[in-house]
Amino acid sequence: MLIYKALNPSKLYPDYITTDFPVESALDTILDLLSLLSRILYCITVLRLIRKHKAAASNFYSNKNYRNTLSWLSYTVAVYLALFLFNFTILLLPPSVHPLRMTTAVLIRIVPALLFIFLYTLFSHNQPALESGDEDLIIRKSESKDKEKKYKSSNLSPRETRQIYEKLNAYIVQNSLHTDPDLTLKTLADQMGETTHRLSETINSESEDNFYSYINAFRLNEFITAVQEDRYPNFTIQGIALECGFKSITAFYSNFKKEMGTTPKDFIKNSRAKLSH
Repeated sequence: MLIYKALNPSKLYPDYITTDFPVESALDTILDLLSLLSRILYCITVLRLIRKHKAAASNFYSNKNYRNTLSWLSYTVAVYLALFLFNFTILLLPPSVHPLRMTTAVLIRIVPALLFIFLYTLFSHNQPALESGDEDLIIRKSESKDKEKKYKSSNLSPRETRQIYEKLNAYIVQNSLHTDPDLTLKTLADQMGETTHRLSETINSESEDNFYSYINAFRLNEFITAVQEDRYPNFTIQGIALECGFKSITAFYSNFKKEMGTTPKDFIKNSRAKLSH
């Protein structure tokens, strides 16, 4: 019976809803089923595209948040899909178990759509333009760790890559660009008069990392230097991290623990103990 209902969505509604209409044809049933599947497939497709964008975001942004990774849209679509499937599942229950089928029949069409519109309007307000690039800029993690892996359309020699990399490092340090929490690959490329493709290729080849990790390494070194020189004696850990360009405290703690093998609190305590001696 459940399979029959699933394959005949129009049968899910109470009889008095359809008594004034002609008996449905096989085409009506197919269209009902296609309508159901199209919602599910559309949501899954959007979620997969957002996931692909998130994977590429590390190549364009030095700080990731819910806006430039489109996490807000991912959650919005997921909530819509979950609510739609929940309501649809309720309609599969027999009338004795679920007497308010008429109400649910209306809700299944209205509530998920209204909620999606509300959340989309709320979070899309002031949504900044997204950075994007060529397919070659999206390097798999396994490939980025191998210097022998080259970009398909690379026109840079190893010598040119090294020169650009040294120029890039010097330019960032001299201008303290890593302390800008909103620094992007495009912004950096424009300032240096380079293309995003050449800079991304250089960073991946020479540092064996993506743009996000590359810039955060500068920020981490800035934090360590600031602590060792006691530049901000009255600042909290979060305050020093923000001064160094980190925008997400969670990302800062994660990067610090990964690279230093200790917590920022213990590192500061040991550094200040050495200074006192």
